[in-house]
Amino acid sequence: MTVGAFLRAVGESEWAVDYAAARLRVPRRRAGDVIKQLIALGYVEAARSDGGDRRYKRSLAGSTLAQASAAQPLRRGTAERKLADFLARVHRINEDDYYLYRVKKVIVFGSYLTATERINDIDVAIELADRWQDLDKHQALRDAVRSLKDVAVLL
Repeated sequence: MTVGAFLRAVGESEWAVDYAAARLRVPRRRAGDVIKQLIALGYVEAARSDGGDRRYKRSLAGSTLAQASAAQPLRRGTAERKLADFLARVHRINEDDYYLYRVKKVIVFGSYLTATERINDIDVAIELADRWQDLDKHQALRDAVRSLKDVAVLL
């Protein structure tokens, strides 16, 4: 969990051992050992050297680890209920003219599509479409929403 949080914090930037030590709250030597382990695991890679100060960056695998959740896998039945609840919300949104967009398409992918009893998560992609075919009406409503947000920010 600590390593995942560290990799999230560094983002796409380059960093040195001193930064890792401060962020991980460990001595510099221990941070160097952690970095070596992360390089061996493929989560971190050398970026460059600035006058002897080695710099590192998160690898693609490190980016994946940074986004990983520590949540327990879902039982198939729980996942099916959650997906059904989500789709019910999609239908409510599509029936309500309050929203500027409607959900045109929902795509489920990833471990949900396997036959296993426990899945890691429910991966969902959505495609939105303008609710109003009249582009002038849609633009006027978008502008009205933006002006309301501006007023809310000023208050």
